Amino acid sequence: MPQACGDDKRFRRRSDLYDDAAPARCHIRYQRVGDGQPSGGRTGGNHDIDGPEALFDVGRHPLPGRALCRIRDDAERRNAQAIGIAGRGPDELPVVHDEGGQHATSSQHLGNVAERTRRSRHHRHLAVQVGIARLPHPTRHRGIVRRTVPRMSNNLPRNVLDAFLRTVQRQPDHVAVRELHGEQMTWSQYADRAARFAGGLAGLGVTAGDRVVLMMRNRIEFHVTDIGVLAAGATPISIYNSSSPEQIAYLVNHCQASVAVVEGGDFAERVLAAAHDCPQLRSVVVLGDAPQGTIPWEEVAAGDPVDIGAVAAGLDPASLTTVIYTSGTTGPPKGVMLTHNNVIAASTAFASYIGRETDEGRRLISYLPMAHIAERMVTHYSPILRGAEVVPMAELTELPKYLVEVRPGGFFGPPRVWEKLVAGVQAQVAARDAATQAQFKDALRVGHEVAQLRARGEEPTGELAETWEFVDAMVFAPIRAAIGLDDAEFVFSGAAPVPPEVIDFLRDIGLPMSEVYGMSENCGGMTWEPFRVKVGRVGTAYPGTEVITAADGEVLCRGPIVFPGYLDDPERTAEALDADGWLHTGDIGEFDADGYLKIVDRKKELLITAGGKNVSPANVESVLKTVPLVGQAMVIGDAKPYLIALLTLDPDAVARRFPGRSIAEVAVDPEVIREIADGVAEANQRLSRVEQPRRIAILHEEWQPDTDVLTPTMKLKRRGVLARYGELVESLYAGGGVEISTDFALRSALT
Repeated sequence: MPQACGDDKRFRRRSDLYDDAAPARCHIRYQRVGDGQPSGGRTGGNHDIDGPEALFDVGRHPLPGRALCRIRDDAERRNAQAIGIAGRGPDELPVVHDEGGQHATSSQHLGNVAERTRRSRHHRHLAVQVGIARLPHPTRHRGIVRRTVPRMSNNLPRNVLDAFLRTVQRQPDHVAVRELHGEQMTWSQYADRAARFAGGLAGLGVTAGDRVVLMMRNRIEFHVTDIGVLAAGATPISIYNSSSPEQIAYLVNHCQASVAVVEGGDFAERVLAAAHDCPQLRSVVVLGDAPQGTIPWEEVAAGDPVDIGAVAAGLDPASLTTVIYTSGTTGPPKGVMLTHNNVIAASTAFASYIGRETDEGRRLISYLPMAHIAERMVTHYSPILRGAEVVPMAELTELPKYLVEVRPGGFFGPPRVWEKLVAGVQAQVAARDAATQAQFKDALRVGHEVAQLRARGEEPTGELAETWEFVDAMVFAPIRAAIGLDDAEFVFSGAAPVPPEVIDFLRDIGLPMSEVYGMSENCGGMTWEPFRVKVGRVGTAYPGTEVITAADGEVLCRGPIVFPGYLDDPERTAEALDADGWLHTGDIGEFDADGYLKIVDRKKELLITAGGKNVSPANVESVLKTVPLVGQAMVIGDAKPYLIALLTLDPDAVARRFPGRSIAEVAVDPEVIREIADGVAEANQRLSRVEQPRRIAILHEEWQPDTDVLTPTMKLKRRGVLARYGELVESLYAGGGVEISTDFALRSALT
């Protein structure tokens, strides 16, 4: 057996080599001999190894397929030499070996669900070991980069246009984008239309290096336009459809766009109103009814086709693919520059989690704004590289219908989508008789056992497997089919924290739910784990990416997915990217022993009470949103003696409970106020005393996405909320609003 850490025989090294065609990643893990569990301890160097795994960094060069060991100083070299790595070539580096076992139990007759749950026993799990490790830093906790990466082709595309043409050549007659009921576009048609649109743009004087702003809903023409702009040598930049004329003018001027491509009607009116303040904007192309002075989209789309292959061959991988403007939660929007290298690296990393290189035959719903990084990556760039079929959806209210009719193979949604989905299912169950509700709870207990097994890489066996097969077929499969997610290989959330109860519920009913963590500055993802989920944590680092925490707990990220900077903003670029290439996320996080990251809160959003206590408002808000009838929550308390909370009502829950009554009417109902106050008091028992809101206000209105209080993905705009409700906040601290009882735990114990 190979010996690790000098003469210390407590550890063994397990390895398995890739074939020579794809030596893309290298992994090491040390395991204590005899107990089957990873162990901590010291290597031969001068640094302590954090957690149970003696790990060091084997990074990857930005060019795929070339591995190297990063050793920065003599201490780290001694540490690496002690475990036999320093001086080795990339092809000699060992990687993690998947191993484990499964103990089968004898079959039993199907019995009562609750009784079967009580009797079920499980065994040691199949352990795919977690993996790229790194040498620790004296002031930084190093996260584990990720588990074994499946063999992927090293022949990666040079840029997004190259990827697009490869997909066109691979599946020319497959549907690329289609309407739910109507037009559909194959990949060959996609290429032809994009080439013609590029030619039309050239006729307008668009050349390499120009920028074109796009403002349109999710529709087939968006995809044609975006690729057409790239094929013209320019950079497409989406802006939010809700932008005011003043905001449009700011963005157009900031990126120096020469052409705008927009939908007709109100979209075109706002762009034309802004155009007077945009001297460099030469042309406005309108899809639909084109006002005087604009150019019909169809006219541009009928241009002479360009040779996309020739454009792709000359396109620098380090050039811009797009610019994503931040939603302005912390000041004026910043233009996040993303290169072809960034997008290719992010898509390749994403593919490694799924274990295949293409998505032919899989369907996706495009419904979030294309100005948001999540939608661009999931339903635009990823299909371009992997060949999935996209069904665009123009109106968010139609999402339930689209889910059922499209039955997507994967689905991303911000937290509010999942919270509303779970609330809907639970409301349906609550409307049934007591016996049915009890049976559903029994089924959930079985589902939870199975979800826990799958989170460890196991499948249920024996009696539990039979019980799960029964309850899944009778209870959960119909639910998944009813909401349209029965074909989903994975579903995931991001952009803001998801209450753990929501993730648990979805996983318990058989949906492979997880959280991804990222930001526009790293293409929307730096950590994820779609299947081996630890609820409350956002997975391990993307392959090829380093994710660590600094001395103050801030999460830092480095790798090919990280943006080169903000457009024409060196000052804020320097704030985000340090001299060593680390992206400072502004989030506070912590790793567990397996390298799974937990996000505590935004660094700038941590509240410090008048008593000097640090509080994460996001964690408190996540708990408050589990209270029935509560839709959104915002906690306030910086430099204050205690916390207060502003709560909105969930319109769907109100419609179910109080048909025909408005939110404003329900919000002042004494019984509703008492119910919510009791719910908050109960929720407070899950929080420390300093985290417990003492007074609340139930607002008479719903918070809408893409407004002064919520981003398009329904993240809180805290400054906007405070600006809108400043007087109400002051009144709460003056004794107004609803006081929350502090003796709930005692009353509960007595009753």
